[in-house]
Amino acid sequence: MKMRKADIEKHIKNTYNILVPDYWNKIENSDIPLTPQVENKKRRIVSFYRIVAIAACFVLILTVSLIGVPHLFGRDSNQSDIIYGQDTPVRIGKLGTIQPSFEKPYTFKEAYEEAELVAEVVITEWLGELDKDGYGETTYFKARIIEKFKNEINFEKDEITLLQAGNSKWTFRGYPLFKNGDKLLLSLSWIDPIEYSEFCSNKKDCFAIVGEQLTEMQVVNKDEKKYALKRNLYNNFTDIEYLMQPNATTIIENTFKQDEVLSLAGTTFECVYSVDDLKTYIDGLKRQ
Repeated sequence: MKMRKADIEKHIKNTYNILVPDYWNKIENSDIPLTPQVENKKRRIVSFYRIVAIAACFVLILTVSLIGVPHLFGRDSNQSDIIYGQDTPVRIGKLGTIQPSFEKPYTFKEAYEEAELVAEVVITEWLGELDKDGYGETTYFKARIIEKFKNEINFEKDEITLLQAGNSKWTFRGYPLFKNGDKLLLSLSWIDPIEYSEFCSNKKDCFAIVGEQLTEMQVVNKDEKKYALKRNLYNNFTDIEYLMQPNATTIIENTFKQDEVLSLAGTTFECVYSVDDLKTYIDGLKRQ
């Protein structure tokens, strides 16, 4: 199943309601040259080869035991071979935030059925961003697949290029950009690199998140168990309300302590599920 151009543009094209944050200095002071902005505004696509060169330089100076990745989002014991590249230089838009608008809510089942690949992934490298008229703001990440729950397209590789709405200029309100070490449970759609070559920006194995933050879940570890945190936008995912965990408050508080940017950005997590419970639910969907 291929994504239509209208679907891709809708992936990031929303109603703009600009709010310049007054808390930026508390979050981080990224050096502007580190972001992939092009001074010549007529050419707003960054050279892929320049991005690769920059990323390669950072890989050389980073160690496998990357300092600063929160333990809550840390590696599993079977991920000791993961090597992290350049981390995200700017996580909240320097020009402000965008109020998102959505065409429809999603239940967990709808997101699962619409997706071509459903998987738990970990972010391993920031690859750059796109800022081009007609395509909106997009950031690219390398992500390692931890576990696949659905694989309709028989995708065999263990790494993907993950697209997130927003970039160093503008991000969605309450939705900062991912960082190295973030674990996510995502419903994904493959993007044809030939049909949408400009959107893929010369990157391979590009995937977009179905419904973006409406369906995205952030995976955290607590007491040797995995939990999936989700924003409760539109009160969606009503089909799995009965799976919500009673100790959600503690898990959410611990998440914000480990990643201050989420808290300062106004991110809200209201739903917490056990990943084991979600797997059981998915097994039921497979049998339908």
